[in-house]
Amino acid sequence: MVKAVAVLCSNVGMSGTIYFAQEGEGSTTVTGTLSGLTPGLHGFHVHAFGDTTNGCMSTGPHFDPAGKEHGAPEDEIRHAGDLGNITVGVDGTARFGIIDNQLELIFLGGVGLGLQIPLRGPNSIVGRAIVVHADRDDLGRGGHSLSKTTGNSGERDACGRSGHHNYLTMYLSLMFTRLKYLSISITKVSSSCLCRFAIGNALHCAHPALPLHHPKKKINSSTGTGFIIAECCNSYEPFVHVRALYHECKDAMNQQNKLGAPMPWIGIYIAAVSLICTLLMATDAVQGFRLRKFWFPCNFFTLNATALTSLAIATKLPGDVSDSMPGYTEQLAKLSSTAFICTTMGNFLPSLGVTDNKEILTNVTALVILVITILVNVCIQLRTGAISDYSIVVEHVLIMLCMLILLIILSFSALTVPISKRILELKYHEIHDIGTKNEPEQSRDFTVENLRSVVKKYWIMAETGSPQFVMVRSPTCSASGAICFLITLILVEAEIRISVSVREVPDFGSDYKWSTLLILAIQSIGVVVGTIAPAFRFFIAISIKCSEAQRNNQRSVFRVEKYWFQKLIELKENPLALQIRNRKYKKLVQGVKNVVLNWGIQVQVKIVVASKMVCLISIYILGPILSCYYYCNRLKKKLMSILTNSDKYKRPGSDSCMEVDLSHYVMRLEGEDELPEGILKNIADNASQLIQAAKQHQAKNLMKLLEKSKSFMGVGEEKINKCPPLHFDDKGNCWSLSVVTLTSIAAALPNIRKDFSDGLLRSVGEGLLYVKLIEEGLDTEANMLKVRNAAYIVWLGVELYRTWLDKDLREIALKGKTSEETIRRLADIAKTNASEHQKSMKKIEEENSPNLPVKVIAANVMYRISETILEDDGIKDKTDEELFEQLSVMTADILGACFFNLPQVITMKCYCSGIEEREESVRLAARLLGETEDILKILQRHQAVRLHSDQITDTNELQRKQGNPPSFMSSTNNAASSSSSELHLNVE
Repeated sequence: MVKAVAVLCSNVGMSGTIYFAQEGEGSTTVTGTLSGLTPGLHGFHVHAFGDTTNGCMSTGPHFDPAGKEHGAPEDEIRHAGDLGNITVGVDGTARFGIIDNQLELIFLGGVGLGLQIPLRGPNSIVGRAIVVHADRDDLGRGGHSLSKTTGNSGERDACGRSGHHNYLTMYLSLMFTRLKYLSISITKVSSSCLCRFAIGNALHCAHPALPLHHPKKKINSSTGTGFIIAECCNSYEPFVHVRALYHECKDAMNQQNKLGAPMPWIGIYIAAVSLICTLLMATDAVQGFRLRKFWFPCNFFTLNATALTSLAIATKLPGDVSDSMPGYTEQLAKLSSTAFICTTMGNFLPSLGVTDNKEILTNVTALVILVITILVNVCIQLRTGAISDYSIVVEHVLIMLCMLILLIILSFSALTVPISKRILELKYHEIHDIGTKNEPEQSRDFTVENLRSVVKKYWIMAETGSPQFVMVRSPTCSASGAICFLITLILVEAEIRISVSVREVPDFGSDYKWSTLLILAIQSIGVVVGTIAPAFRFFIAISIKCSEAQRNNQRSVFRVEKYWFQKLIELKENPLALQIRNRKYKKLVQGVKNVVLNWGIQVQVKIVVASKMVCLISIYILGPILSCYYYCNRLKKKLMSILTNSDKYKRPGSDSCMEVDLSHYVMRLEGEDELPEGILKNIADNASQLIQAAKQHQAKNLMKLLEKSKSFMGVGEEKINKCPPLHFDDKGNCWSLSVVTLTSIAAALPNIRKDFSDGLLRSVGEGLLYVKLIEEGLDTEANMLKVRNAAYIVWLGVELYRTWLDKDLREIALKGKTSEETIRRLADIAKTNASEHQKSMKKIEEENSPNLPVKVIAANVMYRISETILEDDGIKDKTDEELFEQLSVMTADILGACFFNLPQVITMKCYCSGIEEREESVRLAARLLGETEDILKILQRHQAVRLHSDQITDTNELQRKQGNPPSFMSSTNNAASSSSSELHLNVE
């Protein structure tokens, strides 16, 4: 094998080494690395002479033994030395490989065919010069006067003479190239010498093996020779140690590769965490569109410890200064990481409203530390030039400035949250009290229409008084949305500009390798997705201020409301928490505190004024577009009103008009603009749509059961009180336990069709969902909590396994010959369970009702109900089917009596004193109204007493209000459907 080398040098800082190898008479392989060139295409040729005495100008024309014109490597008519162009990346480096006759530019991406460039024979290129030009070679197609001779490739930037290669020089050059490419600093050369070495332009063909006996000797490149510099701590390094030097550096490189092997996996982890944050922001955006909440509340991606930890992982690249990251992909990934954290801060801002005051302090402090750390690291890299080689310094500076502004806005906006919540609480209770006083007395007799109106009013109060919505309406949130939109434009511009200018395979020069491209892609998508919510908030705020009602109300731009800095004033007025005895030091600390808080007030005022100025400037810029939109919208409404008077253009669930003026229920802070009618109507329509959607989930089986009741009466107490309880301290019953007990008895009756029994269980299961809500809403002091727990523990066995206290109801039904015998068996089982518990008691104090086990509570109710049924003489005259039907009707009566409290519970759900739970509570009330609307209509058809809020905490009161029926069990043999009002049961 014949080998040759050409070391290129220039006066403009360009350097590189090109290697030639030819196996026998076969192809010649050319490989090389060049650095110090300007990015882009450069002409690359073999020139006729190897004379560099006058620099590159004395190398002559292109090597052309056949006397042809200049052309491309794939052309038939071309110079032998026409090797086309090489592509230099944004880092000024080009790496390539060429095989003669099939020129495959591996790194550059070009492919072409050319003549042989042999290393032996009359046309050998050994001893000739290799030249890199300043401009692009037009390959003879440019139409310039020099196109057919030089390709109009410009000045000769660098050149070097090819010569036969020395193996020692090859080792040194290969070693240096790999060390430089991998950015490894090798300091230990041998066990007795610490040195640093550098390989310069390399050897002239006249000096193919320059020895290292003179380690600091430099051969002048102007004489046509290259040079090797070896700086050692000793003045002499034996020639024989060069091979050992190479192997030692090679071992160091292998060790470095092992240490860097985990980095791509770490990059994948960073990309995965960034993807999770992106998906959470996307979920918030999708939910905002789905619920038509275009202010996009933060429900999934909020300011908390989890999000901050994820951000610290996702933004590792800007803070990683241990890796040089020379490629443009890595540099863009750093830029995208800084933009990513800016976008997340813009999304975090509304979530401050639903964060506890103590959590706000800790979370904002952690965010400040994280952002400042990133800012300091990026500034260090800018100062040291680690980011200066890729034309994105301006973008980094702009995004860092935006990041700092967003951090200041978020930090000072957090100070307004406690005061805003306090003001909203006062306004909420004030509006509630006024509405309660103005309600006429007859409005307590609720109808479905009245309930809809109540739900809508409280819906408006909850939505407009939501701390997140109030935060979104603030000028600081609008300004942050504009900043996030600007950051996205800056990032997109940088990525497009560098992608267009580079046009090459991504350069992965760091240990992260290809994972940086994955990080760049995911975080860029995250920036775009995360900008949706802040940008929408900004444009909606601008549209509100551009509405007709607010066009003439722009004079308050320089007015800052007191609630913005009220918290700082309170901190200033409060005494120091520190106990300082020394008067001098105490005065000093107090003075520092006042100075800091005064400075904070001034900064807060300037932030608010600047944010309002951003909104005002945006109004003037976007005003014409929004005015056109408002005009088209009004025109559309006029055309719709002319063309039709029907409701076919309305959205499903929306109201044709507002029955009441809902603007009186809007919660606003001082200085806030009034909500436009369109936004207010959209909020009200959301309530109507939720009620309409809930109607699709009404309990159909429960409706069939309730239709069996004629009057929802049948709750008496004369007979049931004659049956003593199993425990002397029995404190009563609840609706759910009575219903579950009656259903258990009905399910245990013999000779009952399975579909009848299953239908009753399905109906009761649906009804118990609403009974549970009613009992929880009315039993505010949890006096009946143990009884309610007993009901649902028993129901779990009945519904899933057809068992009552682990006794199989189907087995009981098979053993009982008659219904009377079955009910007697249930009463005995209940009495046995209670007796076993009494025997196990050791202390009389444990017999108090609150401490009774749930099984004993359930057994007591089962015993009293069963004994009451058995004491009636008419049971013997009833068939199994008739008794089952009468028990079903009795269950329907109790459920109906319970459901008469639904309006009260719905109203109670509407009114919620906790500001954080208020929105979810009124949503539950709207869903409950929609799901029970038909039930409420059934109740309205029955004559029953409606109880006030102070009379419904105990079902005994309901029994007294409804009166005592004449008998517990009818003595007639009529069908159950005709005697439903004659079968009664006390629910204590």
